[in-house]
Amino acid sequence: MMTSEVVPVTKITTKSLMRRALLVTVLTAILVVMLVYPFGMSGRQWSELFNLGHAPSFFAAFLLFAGLLDPAKIGLPDTWHRILPLTGRRLLALAFFLFVIGVVCEVLQGFVGRLPSVSDVLANVSGLCAGLCWTLCRNRTDQSSRKALSLLTAGLLIAPSFSPIAELHDCYLQHREFPLLSSFERERELHTWYVHEATMEPSTIWATDGAKSLRLRGLAGTKHPGANFSEPIADWHEFNALELD
Repeated sequence: MMTSEVVPVTKITTKSLMRRALLVTVLTAILVVMLVYPFGMSGRQWSELFNLGHAPSFFAAFLLFAGLLDPAKIGLPDTWHRILPLTGRRLLALAFFLFVIGVVCEVLQGFVGRLPSVSDVLANVSGLCAGLCWTLCRNRTDQSSRKALSLLTAGLLIAPSFSPIAELHDCYLQHREFPLLSSFERERELHTWYVHEATMEPSTIWATDGAKSLRLRGLAGTKHPGANFSEPIADWHEFNALELD
């Protein structure tokens, strides 16, 4: 005997739709502010802490946007209302939309006193690719594919962190060596110097302490070549002299 069953169909209300649209707008605004606003925290360590957040931020943004449109796509229960089914092409379109936001914000940073960076854009892309892998993982039934995509997601989130973590470690070493401000012995230590109208490189030709010194070469035809030192140590109250060698 065959029986028929009535399956309830849930519909999203206008109020819920407007609420999610508002959430999308707020999330976009927060992302843009975080990427563009010239925060008052300066120094190499703060810059690298911000760099650490690029991939996780875009990963989280991708999942939040995808979850607001199609909750089941990121593993939320089917009882959550779906606004737009996210096919593979729509997921790629969402990733591209967030990618464009990231690129535009990097360009805008140059107008507010922050430094645009290609590495930041690549970290954003890595976070978005991690988001794509995560959504694909949630819809796989075979365990081997789910495990492989989960590992790929983790790798895409971790890979952009290597350079910022190495920079933060060098910041720690620089703090530990204080009151020695700069020794030029480590390659990453040179990232505290910003040249203008010149080129910079470590040199082993002459050094009174250690093995290296810093060589600056002024560019031809320039009037004021030089370099600025970004010193993360703010408290100098116990010292009354600065020695340059």
